[in-house]
Amino acid sequence: TLTPELCFNASGFVSHYLEPERDRLCPHTVDSHHRFMNVCDGLDHITTMTMQGIPSDIPRQVLNLRLKVLSVCWTEKPYHSGEIEFPSEIPFFQEICNLYEAERGLPPNSTAAVNLWKVQPLRFDRARAEMMLAMRAHGLSSSMGGIAATMGVNAPVTPAGAAVVALASQFSSLLFNHASEVVRGLRNPDEFAPLSLTANVCCADMRTGHVLISRPEAWRANLMLADMARFYGASRLVYGGCKTQAKTIASVQSASERFADMLTGFYAGATTFYSLGSISEPQGINSAVQLVIDNELAGILKFLARPVPLDEEAMGVEAVLEQGHDPLFLNSDHTAAHFRDTTWCPSVFLGGEMVDHWLTHGGRTEIDAARDRALELWRREPRLVVSEACHAAMLKVVEKAGRTL
Repeated sequence: TLTPELCFNASGFVSHYLEPERDRLCPHTVDSHHRFMNVCDGLDHITTMTMQGIPSDIPRQVLNLRLKVLSVCWTEKPYHSGEIEFPSEIPFFQEICNLYEAERGLPPNSTAAVNLWKVQPLRFDRARAEMMLAMRAHGLSSSMGGIAATMGVNAPVTPAGAAVVALASQFSSLLFNHASEVVRGLRNPDEFAPLSLTANVCCADMRTGHVLISRPEAWRANLMLADMARFYGASRLVYGGCKTQAKTIASVQSASERFADMLTGFYAGATTFYSLGSISEPQGINSAVQLVIDNELAGILKFLARPVPLDEEAMGVEAVLEQGHDPLFLNSDHTAAHFRDTTWCPSVFLGGEMVDHWLTHGGRTEIDAARDRALELWRREPRLVVSEACHAAMLKVVEKAGRTL
């Protein structure tokens, strides 16, 4: 029952990034945030974004509000900024959303929603409960989300035990959100939303205690969750990995961990993938060059997900008979008719050329090609997607909040 459409999310809940020209480690700023959004906007397979860096040049008390402004003013792609954490932020958050809604002709408060995460897989703490009540007092919606089950930390170290905790956490959140919508008259008691489950079990490195995602221990538990998604008839399976412990993009480990994670999720039936562009678990940094490479990997998965025709023309029996026992299909009409639909053409990965030809033309690697593309997108001037007046009005709300919070 899983949909074949694939979605890819670029994530960056991180304080530092690799500057794309020389891979220097730099603290995030508003400008770097804009630049990462430029890169995401220019990559065809990046579907959505999640906070492209935590800017160090924004005061902490207005960080959430300023990130909300960034998320709605500088990209047309769906962008989740992390939203807000404290009841005192709600009036300003609502005002920013209302300005955006008026600009786009949307119903009031239609975008002013916040997802509040549990602090443990089975615990929704008092502070978040009070935040949820405060949101509803302002006429705004909020939902309960869950954190990942981590093997050996907040879940049993066994794959089966971690899968049990992950399922209990997700179903408790889904049932709570359903009951909340029923109470508010938004849904009938017997009208359930399509089931979406997430395979995002982590594991603790038993040598260091650090929490990691893209590890074979976690893959096994996530494969079990994928089986459970099919068992329960889920319409969507989200895969939360696609990270690496490698500290540089020029790493065999980076490529093997990331793509092994993505393929594990893909062959298990996942349709949404997170954390593209991120490296260096557990603390994490993001890289525009890595984002371009990950976009290439996403393109491979989308190519694999395309249905394979099985009609008579696709099977090519007539073409085989025509070529006979000493065939050369390069010059056949059948190849000319179908090669564009069946060939994957890389954007940054190396094509099928001989090594002497490659050396003659400079011996450039896929990282060189990805860096060129990343710098091209990085250097573009950021473009507002709302009017300057709307953007200025939002910034005035942030300034007012800075004087109050």
